[in-house]
Amino acid sequence: MTALALTLLVLQAPLDEGTFLIRQDTAEIGREAFRLTAARGGAGWTLASTVRFDRARPIVVLSPILEIGPDSLRAILQFAAAAPREPLRVVGEL
Repeated sequence: MTALALTLLVLQAPLDEGTFLIRQDTAEIGREAFRLTAARGGAGWTLASTVRFDRARPIVVLSPILEIGPDSLRAILQFAAAAPREPLRVVGEL
């Protein structure tokens, strides 16, 4: 395996990932899955999350992505909200 291929594999591996349960009293009303990875180019990091509220109808899915640069400043903030009636996508970039 070449050094470049090995570096790309390391950069794609998550630094951390997991799932949170969202509860109201004792009832589960949603879940949030997140993944923290090295940012493109290896400087900084990216936090991507998907939150799904499916207890009530309509089901709502939120998908924020935050990319932090090597200087700890926000580089990209993307937010998608998927609802049956009004899907929305907001992207902010420096």
